[in-house]
Amino acid sequence: MNYKIENKKGFTVVGKKIKVSEINNQNDKVIPEFWGKCNENGVTGMIGGLVKKTEKTQTGMNLLGICADVGIPNEFDYWIGIETENNQTSPELDTMLIPSATWAIFEVVGPMPSAIQKMWKRIFTEFFPESGYERANLPDLELYPLGACASNTFFRI
Repeated sequence: MNYKIENKKGFTVVGKKIKVSEINNQNDKVIPEFWGKCNENGVTGMIGGLVKKTEKTQTGMNLLGICADVGIPNEFDYWIGIETENNQTSPELDTMLIPSATWAIFEVVGPMPSAIQKMWKRIFTEFFPESGYERANLPDLELYPLGACASNTFFRI
């Protein structure tokens, strides 16, 4: 499993979110459906258009999938968003501050969503038990380069 550890400064994300349940692996179905819906109705295009190519961001020119714990067992908020330095937004979007942290960054390559779902399982069954790192109670990020199908997954440690 390829990964690296990096410290990153805090940043602001704008995007759309939904509540997701982990019961019976509903998240494995609901999240890809959410991406499909946002791609079809133009939300991902609108979100991607908020960032100018000249912005120097922590996460680069990437759409983000964000898992943010809401403090309810087996439930979390899933965001599709983008980092913006200029705090650009629109009335249809939510905003979240991602604080500075140390990240474990994993490369994910392959057909989505199965590749990212397999990596999530490996992170919890292999990386955390074997590495000595513990997952922080902060958002986890999936980075999807605009116009590409590969991704990186960032876990707070």
